[in-house]
Order: sequence, then C-alpha cells, then structure tokens
Amino acid sequence: MQIAPILRALSLLLLCLAGAMSLPFLIALVTGVPETFPLFLSLICTAGGGVLGFLVSRISREGGGLLGFLTFRRRTETVPRTEIGLREGFVIVTAAWVLFSAFGAGTPSEQHQAQQEELGN
Repeated sequence: MQIAPILRALSLLLLCLAGAMSLPFLIALVTGVPETFPLFLSLICTAGGGVLGFLVSRISREGGGLLGFLTFRRRTETVPRTEIGLREGFVIVTAAWVLFSAFGAGTPSEQHQAQQEELGN
C-alpha cells in the first residue's frame, strides 16, 4: 500500500472542505454574527491539516528522511508508484469520513456551551 497518494488525496479533500467552510465564514462576517471565531478556528485548522498533508506526502514521495525510509523501504524501483489501487481507495474513503467528521465539527461556541450548562444544572 502506498502512503503518499493516500496523503495527497486526503490533503486535497481537506483543502476542499476548508474552501467550502470559507463561504459560511464570510457570510457570518458580513452579517455580523458575533460568534465567528469558532468557525474561523475550524477553518484554519482544516486548511492547515490539508497543507501539512501535502508536505508530508511530498516528503514521503521523495523518500527523504525517516518517513521516506519507513514508507518505501521495500521499493525496487527508483521512483515510487503513485497509482491509487483498491486498498488505497478504501483507506482514502474511510479516512475522509473520519477527517471530515473531525474537522467539520469545529469547536463549540460559547452560546452552545452555556446552553449545555443550563441543561446540566
């Protein structure tokens, strides 16, 4: 199983999610919604995760450092494969569901936390 194509696909999906999250953020800024910080924080974390995934996939694809050694220690050719096979496809779909759930959840707003405290007391 190739790690670099999986990381590259997941990071592209995270960047697409960050792009989709930017429209509600901009609308919240324009309309003056007071609690835009949690959405902004979630947007920045999602975009940062996508960029970090691209960097890690690039490092592992080039075979540099310890990550490259661990990823491609059994390779026989000088350039690693980048095709996405059946195994990689299953990993991408499963990890995308998990990542979208984690990054899309964001952080709870202060109003939501206050409502939860009222329900608990």
